[in-house]
Amino acid sequence: MCEITIFTPVYNRAYCLKKLYDSLKEQTWKDFEWVIVNDGSTDYSDELIKTFIEEKRIKIQYRYVKNHGKHNAINIGVEMAQGRLFYIVDSDDSLPRNALDRIMYWESTIKTEKRFAGVAGCRGNKEGKIIGETFEGEYIDATVLERDAKHIIGDKAEVFYTDILQKYPFPVFENENFISESAVWLMLGKEGYKLRWFNEITYYGEYLEDGLTAKGNLLFQKNPKGFLYVTKLELSCYPNDKIKCMKLCVAYYTTLKKVGIDLKRCAADLGVSKFYLAFSYMLFRIKNIKG
Repeated sequence: MCEITIFTPVYNRAYCLKKLYDSLKEQTWKDFEWVIVNDGSTDYSDELIKTFIEEKRIKIQYRYVKNHGKHNAINIGVEMAQGRLFYIVDSDDSLPRNALDRIMYWESTIKTEKRFAGVAGCRGNKEGKIIGETFEGEYIDATVLERDAKHIIGDKAEVFYTDILQKYPFPVFENENFISESAVWLMLGKEGYKLRWFNEITYYGEYLEDGLTAKGNLLFQKNPKGFLYVTKLELSCYPNDKIKCMKLCVAYYTTLKKVGIDLKRCAADLGVSKFYLAFSYMLFRIKNIKG
């Protein structure tokens, strides 16, 4: 057992993985493990990771699996984890030297609190600039569903209790290998779990050309069942926000009509009328043209 599991899914990222490894070796907090799930890489990732293990500088658990996508890798990592806390750190990113120290400090402030799923710092660059926007003050307590209202904008660095994630695995759909991570984060918010969001950088992030972020809507088009699952979940999370619900429906239709799924099918999938979807689509098209 240990306090923190750093989890990294790897797919053909041997060229940048050493940067993360070096940042983990430099952590001031030492009671952690690094769990790596190699999601079917065809480069030299396997050989590189084995050299890290042989160095015995940090505790590493490693598993090679057939390529099934990041969400499947996370499910496997959560089951492998021996840490109380679970921190997803992508293979192209790294951590400040004091990241785990600060995470453990902030986690200590919620130990006696109820209905907390963990803590969350900020993503930033090495010059100290936060990525996205944030609130004023040291910290704020909120569910994922309250982020916009409380001005917690952009990608953050969430750290969850492992036992909670074990109760909420990512759904898996046959012949699909992608689903947004919000599939689980939204569910935790819907169940009323809060995070303590704090204004310190605990993650150095980059967005590379071969990353999931860069692939954008193509992933949704190739994985329509997962996309539908997340869209319907979001609709159920914000039933009283009419504008947001319209935007979600329009985003779903706009993305999938590019691969031949028509308005009637999209409306049926979302559980809304054809008129509602058509009206929403035209409304936002007109708004964008005028804008």
